[in-house]
Amino acid sequence: DGYSKREKEMGLPTMDIADIRELDRGEPLRVYDDVVVGGYVTANDGAGNVYRTFTIDDGTGAVEVQAGGYELHNYYPVGRYVAVKARGLTVGAYNGVLQMGMKPAASSGGYQTAYFGHRAEMERYVFAADKFADPLPMTVGIAALTDDICGRLVKLDALTHVPSDDPP
Repeated sequence: DGYSKREKEMGLPTMDIADIRELDRGEPLRVYDDVVVGGYVTANDGAGNVYRTFTIDDGTGAVEVQAGGYELHNYYPVGRYVAVKARGLTVGAYNGVLQMGMKPAASSGGYQTAYFGHRAEMERYVFAADKFADPLPMTVGIAALTDDICGRLVKLDALTHVPSDDPP
């Protein structure tokens, strides 16, 4: 069937990330069904601009995984395929970014998801395959920068520089 033993253990994706985004109603959503999403890592903490998370994109959307660890780029480098078994996890959004992680504590300050408590806990839900592909950005114009593509790798199209008369 073309799938490795590890990929079979992970479970094949049963839902697109875009479909999960459509379920977002502004409140945390606990997943009770056997849902698996998968995608290629497009962002991690390797450059120091992402904190304790990494993002996967399946071509329909992106989700930020609330990994909770440090130096995640060593385990989840850009381009690595990752599957997430979502049953028992919570899905929410923060500033338009779709997130998947643990259920937040009541004192979470309004965050809809929480980091995994430790690596062993995360590895019950998150599986990295020995499968890699260079992430390709989707080309969009400024008007297309909506929450639907928040977290996705994009290349802005048709931009022009308009000089300002005001000194810097």
